[in-house]
Amino acid sequence: VRHPTFLLAAQDDELIATEQLFGTARRIGTPNSEIEMATSPGGHLSLFLGAETLKHYWTRIAKWLAEDRQEVRQAA
Repeated sequence: VRHPTFLLAAQDDELIATEQLFGTARRIGTPNSEIEMATSPGGHLSLFLGAETLKHYWTRIAKWLAEDRQEVRQAA
């Protein structure tokens, strides 16, 4: 995989450990400069339903996705 990747973990996730999710970064071919990682408060469902996560983290992800990713496009 060589695509910009944003890994958002839940601090108290009942299903996926933060270390396990962030370990994904070592398994893909995307340059480290194109991988973003963040941890939000709450559990697994709060990643998609939590008011604070939606307001702060998904807004951040949307802005990140809108950025120009020229380096990754050239490497693909």
